[in-house]
Amino acid sequence: MLDDLDLRLLEALQKDANLTAQQLRDVLHLSPSQAGRRRQRPENDGFIRAYVAQLNATRLGLHIQGFIQVHITMEVPEHGETFGAPGEHTPGNHERVDNDPRC
Repeated sequence: MLDDLDLRLLEALQKDANLTAQQLRDVLHLSPSQAGRRRQRPENDGFIRAYVAQLNATRLGLHIQGFIQVHITMEVPEHGETFGAPGEHTPGNHERVDNDPRC
């Protein structure tokens, strides 16, 4: 079971997973050794699955463009009108996701 201290720890690690026990001391108001042990508990109990790096896709030159295809049955004709004719381009119905950390 997680207590308030664990939740503060997890919140701090979500913001910066590289925090040292010394830095966690300031967040948790514990000694560095206690902060280090508190960090190990949620790791060992599976609350923390992994520490990952979020890469800047734009900086790496990875420009992503996605396409979505929608199939509509014409059982309800109004649904077809909502999306327009096949192949029709509607300006403004696309969006860039350059700032999405998953890209």
